[in-house]
Amino acid sequence: MKTRVISAVIMIVVAVACFVISPYTRLLILLAAAVISIREVSNVFSKLDMHSSEWVLYCFAVGMALLAALSVTKVFSPVFYIAWFFFAMFLSMFEGIRSKNIRGKGAMANTSILMYPLFSYALVMVISVSHGWQPVIIIACAATWLCDTFALLGGKWWGSHKIAPYTSPNKTIEGCLTGAASSVIAGLIATLILKLLGFYVPVGISMLVALVASTMGQVGDLAASLLKRTAGIKDYSNLIPGHGGAMDRLDSLLFSIPTSWFMLYVFNII
Repeated sequence: MKTRVISAVIMIVVAVACFVISPYTRLLILLAAAVISIREVSNVFSKLDMHSSEWVLYCFAVGMALLAALSVTKVFSPVFYIAWFFFAMFLSMFEGIRSKNIRGKGAMANTSILMYPLFSYALVMVISVSHGWQPVIIIACAATWLCDTFALLGGKWWGSHKIAPYTSPNKTIEGCLTGAASSVIAGLIATLILKLLGFYVPVGISMLVALVASTMGQVGDLAASLLKRTAGIKDYSNLIPGHGGAMDRLDSLLFSIPTSWFMLYVFNII
């Protein structure tokens, strides 16, 4: 437990520092996480005899980071991002046609990894350099982390009904509901933090966004668990002492951050 807490504190300090310093440091840490995640998820597919062309995936991640960096000083049309995504998809399929080692299974692995987790990483990169990124990140992170904590506690206290026994045997319906309920409190806390930082988000909207974002985060957690269970592994890697790999820590946020952005955009907050 001590190792887990120390690792968590270090991760939070580094992440906060990178997000506060500049948009370029935000992109840098997100790119680093994406690169690590590519290696981790590719390893999962390899265990299923589906060998991806990692260079295509790395190129896509770097290209998205560069496009997002350029958008800091120049407004980019979404067409550029869409074009880069479809070019990466083309390369993924072409590698399956060209390479004897990749073939059909490898092409399927490439396209799968492009969709998840890389598409989510691409969205978070763009969000991190867009106007109003602060409310998005603060609400999503507060909701996700509080939800994860109370979902675990709720499951231990009164969890008895499994929500996905074959995907994540330890998760219960009661735990998930406890986590979701706690995210409403996270929305209130996020509102107070944002007010101190000079951002106004109505309490009701913040609570609703936190609730939906945390729920999507739990779906992201289950999605990541699905891949792990299919490959017969517990963690994506042992990179972070006490936590597993990058994907083990970021799986929920890859769903909750885009959800938070979309809802705040719909409510005309950003």
